[in-house]
Amino acid sequence: MKTNLKIQLICTGNELLDGRVTNTNLPDIASHLSSIGLHLTNCYIVSDDFQDLVSSIKLASKTYDIIILTGGLGPTDDDRTTEAVCTAINIKNEKNEQALSHLTTFFSKRNRKMTPSNLKQAYLPQTSIMINNTVGTAPGYILNINQTNHDTTETYTSIISLPGVPIEMNTMMKETVLDVLKKSFTMHLSIPIKTTISCYGIGESVIADDLSSLYPLPENIDILYRATHPNVHVTITSKKDTPTFHSITAYIKEKLKNYIYSEIGESLEKTIVSILIAKNITISIAESCTGGLLSSAITSIPGSSNSLMQSIICYSNRSKIKTINVSKTDIDTYGAVSEQVAIQLANNVKSLSNTDIGVGITGIAGPEGGTEEKPVGTVFIAISNKEKTTVKRVLLHGSRVIIQKKVVAETLFLLLKNSQLHQKNS
Repeated sequence: MKTNLKIQLICTGNELLDGRVTNTNLPDIASHLSSIGLHLTNCYIVSDDFQDLVSSIKLASKTYDIIILTGGLGPTDDDRTTEAVCTAINIKNEKNEQALSHLTTFFSKRNRKMTPSNLKQAYLPQTSIMINNTVGTAPGYILNINQTNHDTTETYTSIISLPGVPIEMNTMMKETVLDVLKKSFTMHLSIPIKTTISCYGIGESVIADDLSSLYPLPENIDILYRATHPNVHVTITSKKDTPTFHSITAYIKEKLKNYIYSEIGESLEKTIVSILIAKNITISIAESCTGGLLSSAITSIPGSSNSLMQSIICYSNRSKIKTINVSKTDIDTYGAVSEQVAIQLANNVKSLSNTDIGVGITGIAGPEGGTEEKPVGTVFIAISNKEKTTVKRVLLHGSRVIIQKKVVAETLFLLLKNSQLHQKNS
């Protein structure tokens, strides 16, 4: 029996090769497999050209134990994955009654007429097992094949074909494919113990330098770094649950304690919302240069309505004065982008909304509007709680969109460090 399964992911579609679409299926599938103790060997992206598809599948079937295909299961002429599989494996493409029933039901429930082109999706490779698609039209399938090699030994390969639409692929992986893989390849599953520490305000290279004394790492221990700007995630893995793993994890947490916002791989906004809900803290926001991005980040988390009471986009000076009661005199004297205005935004929105915490943001996102005194990227972030109001001036770099995203991350991290989040619990 093989000790390590060889798994290839083949992603199909011209749109992946010409830049129209970012291939998010690769990291998603890699994450799904990792969650059950399996790991991708490599990924290959192939065009919609039929012969390229056939050649890729034929070659992979002679080398890999599991082949996962994404894309090419739609109703149009350039959706050719199933035909390519059948040609590569020399198997018939035949109408599958279960797939036809799925399509008929899908359109019937939505009061839509099924077009003749959709019937193409009811054809699956002979002997394949259909994978139900609960969110789209294209069913997937699993096809197990046995092949005799030149040395007369037999190889067993599983071909798993899924739609390229991420929501459909991810749903089918979670609902069906992972369970099938766990049952079929039980002896190959090896789920490592791991801890993911998420940090903000420190670079990947600085973290690596801070942890350099840990190297060379003990056997079976690994440290992985993943930057998702502006955050860095450090994952410590071990094949076994050992004292060494826990001592290294504790050392890393101590080294990075001033930058850590999650020890369970949560996003900054998820971490903040969880604390707000757990401690029964309410918050209100007055944001200018971010145009609602902070509020959007918070409201993307289910349950945030228990904490976020009000959000106001006060982009113009008139809005700041009329809506948030910012002093016109202070705007004229200090400017709309100033410590004084940020403090008033935080204090006044908290008062108007009757919340525990108020947040005020004002800045210059660019690309124009900067001065020598306040260049593009200058932002003032104020947080007002029942004890005091603090304000921080930051200078951020990048495009307008990047600066806005950085402001959101900076504000969330400041909220995490705010004293009230660590005191109130009612």
